[in-house]
Amino acid sequence: MTEPTRPQTPATPSGQPAARRIRGAQPPAATPPARDSRPAPRSAQRTAPQRPGKRPDARSDGQREFRHDARPDQRPDLRTAPRHDPRPDLRTDTRPDLRTAPRSDARPDLRQAPAAPRPPRPEHAAQHTHAQTAPPARRTRQRPPTIQVDSPTAVRLAKRVMEEAACSRAQAEQLIEGGRVRVNGKVVQDPPTRVEPHDRVEVQGTETAARLAPATLLLHKPSGLTTQAMLALLTEANHQPNDRSGLQLLKKHLSGLVCLTPLEPAASGLVVWSQHPGISRKLQEDASTIEHEALATVRGTVSPEALRILNASAVIDGRAMHSARASINQAQPDHTTLRFAFKGYYPGQVVQLCEHAGLELTALRRLRIGRLPLASLPEGKWRFLLGYERF
Repeated sequence: MTEPTRPQTPATPSGQPAARRIRGAQPPAATPPARDSRPAPRSAQRTAPQRPGKRPDARSDGQREFRHDARPDQRPDLRTAPRHDPRPDLRTDTRPDLRTAPRSDARPDLRQAPAAPRPPRPEHAAQHTHAQTAPPARRTRQRPPTIQVDSPTAVRLAKRVMEEAACSRAQAEQLIEGGRVRVNGKVVQDPPTRVEPHDRVEVQGTETAARLAPATLLLHKPSGLTTQAMLALLTEANHQPNDRSGLQLLKKHLSGLVCLTPLEPAASGLVVWSQHPGISRKLQEDASTIEHEALATVRGTVSPEALRILNASAVIDGRAMHSARASINQAQPDHTTLRFAFKGYYPGQVVQLCEHAGLELTALRRLRIGRLPLASLPEGKWRFLLGYERF
């Protein structure tokens, strides 16, 4: 009995039998050919850059191929296009040359024309012009008074005091500046003054003079004087006779003197002049805490409404005024005297307060600054501030 024959499986080209296909199964996918695992050379890895007018085209192996666009380039070639320059060609310019063109100037030549005669200048105009162009007068320093300047035997007063008081030159100058030296019965305060051998020199006390302390002067200012005009009143002739300080006015007292409480030119009353830095700081930096008292005379009568405005804290010209205490001191049919007490006084404050209340100020007199009253100081006189007096 013969065995049934099996169908033979076709052989592959390599000689091995092919895999048996099962009915209903999908055929195996084609295996891609194996690639070389070695890296490609650098020249092959570089890709051409994309240029305008070209587009990439995909290949089957994933690389791109650059080819020229089939459309022609419509842009003109600037290298061969004709040049259109709107600027004129200076080489072919037909404008005339001003350097060689004939000059047609109708103006006369001033260098060859005769000068016109000048009119005579008036005499007063010549004097006025000379007065304007004249140099200012030279300021010369006033020399101290001397007894005999041209005498060859005259010596300095400081040297003479050194011999009389047996002291040093610095101590002699302190004695002279302190007003303790008299020459022929007259006080001399200038050490450079020259004296003759026969002049009589008197020294009050041979002890060393102490250093002068800063002075403070209290002046009763008359009305109608400015601050600079008040300096002319600070002389020994206007010194109060019964001054209890016992001091004598020296030139050193007037050096560096400052007016700390000025007044309006039309006002009168107490004014303080001082050299002391502590008093200057007190009256200037702490001025808003020091009370001033003054008498103001206004024209006519003062109504209760005007008195209420004077006592209120008003704002004048954008500035808040300090509240003042105003009261009627004396009332007359034609004028009224008001008493003001306020802190932080400055020139023109009372005038502004009266104008704000509708009053006309005719006179102003300051009676007190802090705790220091005017008292019995006569008008136009001054005295020294005593050691125990405080503002």
